[in-house]
Order: sequence, then structure tokens, then C-alpha cells
Amino acid sequence: MVMFVSACRTSADPVRPKAKPSALPSAEVSLPSAAPPVVAQAPPDSVKLTGHVAIDAGYVISNNGGSIVSNNGGSVLAVGGALVSNNAGNFRLLEAAPTVLPAYGMAVEAFALPDLRPLTVAADQGGKALTAVTSERDGAFTIYVPAALANKLVISGRVPGSSDPRAQVKLLTDVATNGDRALDEDSTLISNYLMEGFVSRVREIITTDDPQRVVESLTLSALSPPVKLALAAVVKEMNQAGLEAGLRTAKPEATLKLARAATLTVVDHLKFDQIMITPAVQANWPFPDAPALPTIVTAMRKTREGAAAKLAADPAYFERQPYFQAANAGKPAGSAYRILKAADLVDFVAREYLYQTISDPGFKMDTALTSVGLPITFDVPADDQADYLLYGANALFVAFGQALVLDQDGAKSEVLAQIKAFR
Repeated sequence: MVMFVSACRTSADPVRPKAKPSALPSAEVSLPSAAPPVVAQAPPDSVKLTGHVAIDAGYVISNNGGSIVSNNGGSVLAVGGALVSNNAGNFRLLEAAPTVLPAYGMAVEAFALPDLRPLTVAADQGGKALTAVTSERDGAFTIYVPAALANKLVISGRVPGSSDPRAQVKLLTDVATNGDRALDEDSTLISNYLMEGFVSRVREIITTDDPQRVVESLTLSALSPPVKLALAAVVKEMNQAGLEAGLRTAKPEATLKLARAATLTVVDHLKFDQIMITPAVQANWPFPDAPALPTIVTAMRKTREGAAAKLAADPAYFERQPYFQAANAGKPAGSAYRILKAADLVDFVAREYLYQTISDPGFKMDTALTSVGLPITFDVPADDQADYLLYGANALFVAFGQALVLDQDGAKSEVLAQIKAFR
């Protein structure tokens, strides 16, 4: 049985309030004008990329302002079987239906690193450049990006006309990667982590008036003394550049923008397939060397699936959890965490326990992950997803630091140039 969600909207369809800022810029989308979509053409000097889009149908199907389907003009398509029921006007997924489904009619766009500028992804039959194409009935898409694009890009799939980041999926990927690219909940989670996970640390490095304290908080115990010394030197060099550029007294939004650009510059130079979890990175890693990104993605997926089961049984489950209440305590109105779909719980775990330097992150993650039914094995971490998340994050942090220490492909030089150009 094949089922999919249509992302087509009518002008009457409401749009959910924006839950949190999107990392991608909002821009006018140039889409093929015909319906059904015309076949996109390849612009000159371009590279063909293909993939599929899938979204969390459990979130977008609702009767209270859903971005994609509602009971006042939205549309859901299901081929070969029922997907939704209307029980007294309350639309919901049938319990037997899968949560993540291929999405038809999504606007698929691409953005270049590090500035996230929109890219031309196709041309219509008249040769006009298009900044977006629409996904097909099985969620498939084909885009054509400039051949001159060197390293990485972000591919995004979103509901046309919606600014709701929960109805958007994305993938940070190497241009040279072969094969089909999946834009779904899991690719979005790992992409958000790679794009946002080091921003707060970079911002602290370039703005702090106590760089030695930052060095002490950032140097993992597993790092060798020479690596620690080299990382400390880079931190102090970046901090001095920030001091000379006036970053300590700059507006917070300006330093955040710069830190994000610097982070994406380094990420653009990382070799994802070479980042490994090893005893050199994590001294108590008990397994053979493992690729960091797939390990993190698997842990995130299992956490998301556990959260989906809890939400299906009780939509208010997480609001009652002590760790969740503690995280929201004291937050200003409008900035509190909300778990409206399963991926929100993974995003919460990453932002609370991985994005920033805190004490006992593993223990705190244990609490959150056990609440969704994942096992925590203190003696032999054979299936301890919290450890996998933490060890994988450490491996990524080491790779991030090494890219700066070694000036990998000019990463440090580019970051220093960004800082010095701030004024």
C-alpha cells in the first residue's frame, strides 16, 4: 500500500505560527507555473542531484491550523488505503498508518554554504531560471546546481507559502555525494545539529573577555596535550581578532550572525565520511572505530521513534516530564520548548545537552531517552543511545577543532577574514 501527503494548499489554508527561527533564509520562490509541474530542465554548467522528500504526516494533518491539510480546504491524498479519519471533525492519522510519508508538491530549494544564498536549481521550458522545483507524487525530486559549487550545500523541502519550520525538511550534503538524497525528519535533525550545534561555542570564542576559561571548557579530557595546546592557540587567536573587530561590544544579533557564518564556513570544509568515533576521541569507547554521523543519525532516529509512540498515546506526555519542565522553567514567554511532533524531542535533547557546554550531559540525556523507552546500559553501552549521541558529538567537535587548528582547506583563514571584516 502506497500512501503520501500532498503539500498543495489553497489560499484559505491557515499557516501555523512560526515555532522557532529557521536556519534558512526566506526568499521568493520561482516555481514552474504549470500544474501539474512541468519537467525541469538542466541549466548550463550544472550538476544533477536527485532525492526524495518525506514529512511527519502526524504533525501536518490536523484541524487546528495545519500547514498542509485541514478541514477547511487542505487536501490529503492516500493511494490504496485510508490515511486519515474524521472523528467528529477531528482529523488524525489512523493508528495503523505510518507517520513519515512521501510528500508531493513540496517546494525543493538549495542553498550554498557558508552564506546560505539561494541557488538556481532548474530552468523551465522557456529557459527561465528557477529557484525551486516541486516534488513528485512519490516525493521524488531532481535539481541542478551550479557545477562550480565546491563543497557542500543545503537542500530544503517545504510547504509552499508556509513559514512553519516544523513543516520543512532539509539535508546538509556534499555536492559530490553519489546516489539518492533523502530529505526527511532524520536528515533535518542531523543537518540542524551540524549547522547550529557549534554556533554558541564559536560565538563565545569570538566575544568572551576570558578566553582561558573558554579554552578550559572546550578541551575534552580525551584530547592529547599537543592537540589541546593547538586548540587553545586557535581560540586565543580568534578571540584576539574578535576583540580588535569590536565584537565584545557589538549587538547580540550581529555576533550571532557572524558566529553562524563562521560555523558554516568550517562545516563546509569537514570531511563527513572521515569523522570517526575512536578511543583517541572518546577514551571509553568500547567498540571498533565507528563513523560519527551514521551513529548520531541512528540514535536520533531511535529517539524520534520512541517519542512518536509516546505522542501517539498521549500528546501532553512530555509537558509532564520533570526534565522537560525544568528546562522550560524561567524561559521568557514564547521561547519555551514545545513538543508538537516527535522530532521536537530530539531537537530539545540536542539544544539542551549537546549545543552548549554543560555538566553531566550524558546523565541528563539518559533521563530524556529513558522517558521514550530507550534502554540505558551503564556497564556495557551496547545499546545506549545517549552515549552514542554524546560520543558522536565529541567526534564532530574534535573534527571541527582540527579543521581550525590545521587550517584545513583554508577554514581558519576564512573564519579569521570574516571576523576581521566585521567592522
